[in-house]
Amino acid sequence: MNSPELYKLKDRFPIQIDLESHDIKEICYRRLLGKSPAGVAELSKWFEQHGQALRHHTKLQDAKYYDADFTKDVFINLYPFLPAHFDILLHLLGALAKSTGGIGLRSAIKVIQDILIEDTDGYSPVAERPIGYLATTVTLYDALEKDIRRAFPSIYQAVGKVRIRFPDTPIHQDVVKTVAVLQILGNLPVTLQNVANLMHPAIDAPSRFDEVNAAIEALIADPIAPFGEQDGNLCCFSEKLNDIEQERAQIPLRTIEARRILNEALREAFSPLPSTQLQGVLSVATGLKSQTGSGAPTALAGERHTIQTVAEFVEAQEGAFGNSYAPQGTSL
Repeated sequence: MNSPELYKLKDRFPIQIDLESHDIKEICYRRLLGKSPAGVAELSKWFEQHGQALRHHTKLQDAKYYDADFTKDVFINLYPFLPAHFDILLHLLGALAKSTGGIGLRSAIKVIQDILIEDTDGYSPVAERPIGYLATTVTLYDALEKDIRRAFPSIYQAVGKVRIRFPDTPIHQDVVKTVAVLQILGNLPVTLQNVANLMHPAIDAPSRFDEVNAAIEALIADPIAPFGEQDGNLCCFSEKLNDIEQERAQIPLRTIEARRILNEALREAFSPLPSTQLQGVLSVATGLKSQTGSGAPTALAGERHTIQTVAEFVEAQEGAFGNSYAPQGTSL
């Protein structure tokens, strides 16, 4: 709306400066996150007491784009943010800018400022919270919620449906917000460990692994919540995909398909096929067959070998101690 004035303002500065990510980080911790001498001393004590545990509780899995470790100085400079959260914010703004063209998108410096001084869902601003509090991916989602709604409406709607399904349990809402952020980024595995560690709420807090794990299991088990797992990663489903997943869950698995999956797993377990050398001269290998019940064995690999290994799966039955078991054996 005021682009003419903006161009006039830019023309007053003939030297253009392009800010790199580390420059933005330095501007933020010098101008927005600066600490008083007393604050530096207090944070130093916290880090000396809880620094090792904090590193352990916030370590990310396969996070090549994010800081895997941090020193006391880095911790003090960026507090209440951790280095990984700050880098996630920069990547998240980049992903949002690609989707919207950057229209109406705030800069990282402005987002940090808003997080520090604005109320969020009835909570006091981050700058006014007691020492020990940590900003998390939930904090980032709440600060960029309007931008996410415009750029990724399906993910935003999935978060909204989880809020409706679990209105009184913030842990479920926080989990799905964190998964939404990681799903938008697309450069960090969306695993239980990463979700739990990115939600670490305080310097001296214990790990939230078990709590987050229980929440994830409840979300996946809920037939209506658009949340699940694909290719080893947690994700928010779109409305259409959630309907497809529900419909697929109601389709019974046919016996022939179950047997095919079992045979493929067995073939992978015996790959390469067992072999040995006799007298260092003759190489002898065994083929692989699978047998279930009284039916004929099914050849899986190496059917032309003279020696065959038959893997026979016995039906589950009642054991001597009252436990159900399914013994497995091989015969030559």
